[in-house]
Amino acid sequence: VSVLATIGALAQVSGATMRPYVRELLPLLLDALRDGGAAGKRQVAVSTLGQLVQSTGYVVLPYIDYPPLLSILLRLLNENSVTRFEVLKTLGIIGALDPHSHKMNQLNMKGEGNLPADGVRGQRQVQEGEIPPQRDGEDHELVVELLPSSGLATSSEEYYPTVAINALMQVLRDGSLSSHHLMVVRSLMFIFQALGLSCVSYLPKVMPVLFHVMRTCEGGLREFMFQQLTVLVSIIRQHIRKYLDELLALVYEFWGNAHLMQHLLRLLEELSRALHDEFRSFMPELLPRCVGALAEAERSGDYSSAHHVLHALEEEHLHLVLPAMVRLFQPGVAE
Repeated sequence: VSVLATIGALAQVSGATMRPYVRELLPLLLDALRDGGAAGKRQVAVSTLGQLVQSTGYVVLPYIDYPPLLSILLRLLNENSVTRFEVLKTLGIIGALDPHSHKMNQLNMKGEGNLPADGVRGQRQVQEGEIPPQRDGEDHELVVELLPSSGLATSSEEYYPTVAINALMQVLRDGSLSSHHLMVVRSLMFIFQALGLSCVSYLPKVMPVLFHVMRTCEGGLREFMFQQLTVLVSIIRQHIRKYLDELLALVYEFWGNAHLMQHLLRLLEELSRALHDEFRSFMPELLPRCVGALAEAERSGDYSSAHHVLHALEEEHLHLVLPAMVRLFQPGVAE
């Protein structure tokens, strides 16, 4: 105890000249703080820690260099009033830790955090556009972030959308939380609408997850997600071209589903508006389906989707569906 008190007094006298010895002294102070059998020793160690940090200007960094420190100090708040006073004083001296940095500290203590940057993580690196695998029993907090936010400051405009989208993606990738997926997709689209074209930078990580969920989810959620994809196309316009092949593959996969037809046609209509001439190269494959949709409208008497078909077609292709259109010109169709 006397040695610890002497270190604190020496730090006050020496000031910044003690800085080179901080990394040698802090592990000793941490050991003293962990000593469960000596309350007086812990109290002196807390006081010495505050004196050392204050004198050397080594603020905030102790939390980064020694991740368990904050948890240890918070536990000491449950002790007697004198120790509690010293802990609060020391917390004030060390300074505030960014919440995201605290989360990364927690990951570091569990063998995660910045290890991927060193190439030593026990989990393979995730390639762009790939959905990271979820191991059975794995803590969801430890899943690698789709959108790295550790390099962003809280003052950055990208910080909060990035953190929010990461949290939503973790829920969306978890099949056991499928009851929440509809709300997740709704929240995600609300964020994208607020961001406008700024959301484009998030799409390379988000779109593969959405496509995967759409192929595996139940019908009601899939219908809602096709609606939201139409909204997304209206937001990002020509930037959807990067995902057009996968998007059309989804459309073709679920084309025969009567409950989805109207939403699929609306999506094609929005794609045609967004891409204009670029959409023409896909018309040879789409035209037979569009003609089939008009024939089905004639057969069933439900013409609600016919105008979506016509809006999705370019003018130069209208003559190809003219016979099917003419068959719709009968009494009652206009109404």
